[in-house]
Amino acid sequence: MISAKKNSLLTISFWLWCIGFCLVTFDRVAVLPLAGFKFKAAYFFFAMSFALVCYVTSRSFGFWKLWQGLLGVFVESPWRYMLLLIVFAFSLDPFSITPVKSFGYSLWLAFDLLCIVGSAILLAKLGAFSLKGFMRALALITLLISGIILVDDMAYYVFGMRDGLIGFNQDTLLHWGVSRPQAFSYEPSYVGMFLVMTCSFLFAELCLDVGGKKKLPIIVAGSALALGLFAILATTSRSAWLAVAISISLSILGSVWKAKKIRNEIYIFCGGIFLVASLLFLVLPKEKIRAVNEKLVQSVLEMKDGSAHSRILSMEIGAKIGSATNYLGTGMGASYLFWQRQADPVKYAVGLPPDEQGAQVVMSSWLESFAELGAPGILLFFFFAITFSRALFRNARVSREPLAIAAAASALCFFFFSAHWMPNLSRSDVWVWYAVWAVMLTG
Repeated sequence: MISAKKNSLLTISFWLWCIGFCLVTFDRVAVLPLAGFKFKAAYFFFAMSFALVCYVTSRSFGFWKLWQGLLGVFVESPWRYMLLLIVFAFSLDPFSITPVKSFGYSLWLAFDLLCIVGSAILLAKLGAFSLKGFMRALALITLLISGIILVDDMAYYVFGMRDGLIGFNQDTLLHWGVSRPQAFSYEPSYVGMFLVMTCSFLFAELCLDVGGKKKLPIIVAGSALALGLFAILATTSRSAWLAVAISISLSILGSVWKAKKIRNEIYIFCGGIFLVASLLFLVLPKEKIRAVNEKLVQSVLEMKDGSAHSRILSMEIGAKIGSATNYLGTGMGASYLFWQRQADPVKYAVGLPPDEQGAQVVMSSWLESFAELGAPGILLFFFFAITFSRALFRNARVSREPLAIAAAASALCFFFFSAHWMPNLSRSDVWVWYAVWAVMLTG
């Protein structure tokens, strides 16, 4: 039995996890640089959440029961594949050209698995992971990030503040003449993808649960969804634009699949799309619409796009690195130095310069897993993605719950679209969604 005092500790652990979730995209503020790594404030809250839930579990059921429970989850599909991937990553570290850095990245993966996913699963098993509370945190951070992005976008065109008023703007680096606000994330596509996930859940709450018991007031869910969609558009991240369309379309398809009749959410969504498109045309500055067309649409049609081309080229580089290491990989975080050393052995003989410590050459999670963990790594990631998506799909089909449908749709969108354009297997703003999807299967 868990006492009332320990239940209170579990509640605190849950809200610590939610605070970490809200701060997980903050890459440029509230960080502590140390030995080439940046420790984000979110990590502290995830670690505290994990420590508290472990304390309560071990005191209530015994220390060994705690670890038996965790291992019982992690040795089952889909987590067994991620656990094997992490073990394999550690086994490569001594052979890496940057063994200390590789060990740090492998440790980061283990931290994500234990403190982010492990905390959420334990809380869910103990009945302390409140979906209502999580949706409140999700709506709050969506409103906050979206507000920062939209304010910075307006400041760019109204006041000429190229570097952002509150957050950051990537045009200070690119000089495209088009605003690309990114809040506090490393780049627009990262925060854009995070908002894609939050909007998928908000859409399910608002549109797929017509007549059901809401976890959020309609005005809150509607405002957060509308601002989130506007913010995704304002980032001018094409991968995020396509991802939100894919994810919401999959949610609608999952909602009406084998349904006796097409429900009202289809008409609501179509009307919402028309309204957002109309407002977008009326509100967005004309110079932004013109710049987006020139830099991000016409450039693709004319096969002159530098961004898309560089990402595809990076995938080719990932394939070459994996092949050059006899299909065993460079070790976590070592692909950039390995590639640069091939091109300039003298300059990179002693390692990376300080300003290149966090640089990446492979801009795809799939090809990065191949470059750094070889054939075993990409196969394990493939089995993880397939089994996880399959489990979420089955859960959505059986339960027909709106959030379960959103989880399945967003997972399919991430693994088979977004992950092709996002690097770094260790990124915690991806792992929080692994945790949320795992909670949907635990519940």
